[in-house]
Formats: sequence, structure tokens, C-alpha cells
Amino acid sequence: MIRISIVTPSFNQAQYLEQTIQSVISQKYENLQYIIIDGGSTDGSVEIIKKYSNNLDFWISELDSGQSEAINKGLLKCDGEVFNWINSDDLLAEGCLHYVASAFEDPNVDVLAGSYELFYNNDIKTGQLIAYHPLKAINHTIGNALIHQPSTFMRMDKIGELGFLNQSLNYIMDQDLWIRYLLKFGQKKVRITDKKLAYFRVHSTSKTFNFGNDKFWEERDSYFYTLAIKAGLTKQADAMITENPNLVELEVNSNGFQNNNQLITKAINSQFEYRARQLIYNKDFKKALSLIKVISDSYLFLILYLRIKADPLIHSMKKLNPDK
Repeated sequence: MIRISIVTPSFNQAQYLEQTIQSVISQKYENLQYIIIDGGSTDGSVEIIKKYSNNLDFWISELDSGQSEAINKGLLKCDGEVFNWINSDDLLAEGCLHYVASAFEDPNVDVLAGSYELFYNNDIKTGQLIAYHPLKAINHTIGNALIHQPSTFMRMDKIGELGFLNQSLNYIMDQDLWIRYLLKFGQKKVRITDKKLAYFRVHSTSKTFNFGNDKFWEERDSYFYTLAIKAGLTKQADAMITENPNLVELEVNSNGFQNNNQLITKAINSQFEYRARQLIYNKDFKKALSLIKVISDSYLFLILYLRIKADPLIHSMKKLNPDK
């Protein structure tokens, strides 16, 4: 039976932590390694952790720099073949780990990406199922940074080759790990399943809800701005900083980026296309055209513009939202 390592990073989430722990240990998966890394909580979390200490392989409560460092601390203790982290306000779905183990019996699977259910506060019965839909071309998958972290499991040896999480990132550490994986290994060994593997909770004290939106997108855009600079894409980088002067060059883990300038270029251009598609949907045709000009030479930009404008996805979105 495959050894699965799960890490829960935690900080002052006592009201949700016990439910998270129970969702993991109730899996009754025999070859589970479960680790909790707490950042020095003062809200009763430590008492909850101690209550379940017999079900844990390791736990610690001490100050850290944030979620990324906590997960990396856990990774250093992991000895499993397969890994994921489950945040202290999220849940594993029933039967998740047995399903994950069966998927990884196939040596041609490095990553298992499943569905998750999005719910608010404690209202798990009215959650929305979010399925993972990879894009056919890898540059589009990278450019859109598509990943559903709570329901995405990865082989430990691949994470080791990638160098763990980037601790300088506060919001998109999962997207960075995913992009580095795709750049280094491609998506041939990524298995997609409609199986629900996790529940993702949004609440008033979560990063996603509280202040995550603006800061999340700012860090995400700064990340792609940094990739554009590293790949020598001056035109694209200049367009990004013109649109958002708050972007900064981030520290990035170069493991996975070496000799991948061509793919990074396609991925950055894919993100420009995605942004142009959003602008066309919102009827900002002038701005969409200006973005397309950045990534297309001479008259070809007009062909690309017309192709995006005719995208059936936009028309289907308009049918759902006729006011747009």
C-alpha cells in the first residue's frame, strides 16, 4: 500500500482545525503519515492538536514566516511516496486517500488532479463542485496557472526535484510549484479525475476572503511579470508594468525554468490572450486589441484578435449573461 504524506499548516484556526483533522484521520487509510505544523497559535489550536496527537506522526507549534515555510517544514519530515497539504480550514472528501492510492499504483502517474467542493463558512451541504479541466496545450495550462491545490496530489520525488515551495510567495506558492512541475516534466503524467477529493472553505478570516483577492492577483501578476523578465520578453514585461505599476520582480526558484524560454514565451503570450478574451467579453475592444498587438507581429495581430473575438466560449458566456 502506497505511503501518503499529508501536511496541515495551521495558525489560529481553532474553529475549523478539529474538523480538518477528523476529515484526514477518518479516512482510515493504513499507510498514512499525517503532520501538523502550527505557527504558534494562541486560540486553542494547540490543545486541539494535542487531543489528536496519537493520530499524528509529527506536530510542532512555533513561530514561522507563514504558510509556505510551514509546509516546507512538514515536507522535510515526510517519508511518503505521495504528498499533498490540506489547510486547517479545508477538508478531505470521504474515500479520498484510498482513491489517491489506487491512482498512484500506476507508475505513469506523477500528479492526480481531482475535483473539489467550494463552500462558505460551515455550509458544506450547499457547496459548489469545481472540476479540474486542463487545457490541451501546455502553454495555455501554464499561462492560466490552473491548479486546484486541495485536490491535487503529487509524487514526493518530483517535489524534491523541484526544490519544495517558494517561501517568498504568500498566495501563489501552489501555482508556482505547479508551473515549475509543468515546465520540467510536462503534463503527460498528470491524471485528471472527476472524483471529488476535497472541500475548500471560504470564510471571513481566510486569506481568500479577507484580503486575498487584490493581493493574490498582484502576486500572481508580479510572478508572470518576473517570468517575462527572466525570459527576456521586454515587450510583454513593459506592457504588464504599464497596465499595473505596482508589479515587482519576485524571487523565483529557477528549478524548472532552465532552457524553457520558448515555452515560457508561449505561456506568457497565452496569458495575454486570456486577458484579451476577458476584455472582449467586457466589451473593452480597444484595450483587448492593444494587448494582442504586444504578442503579434504586423497584421497578424488582427487575425488573432478576430479569432479570439469569435471564440465560442465568449458567446456562451454572453448567453448566460445577456447584460454583458
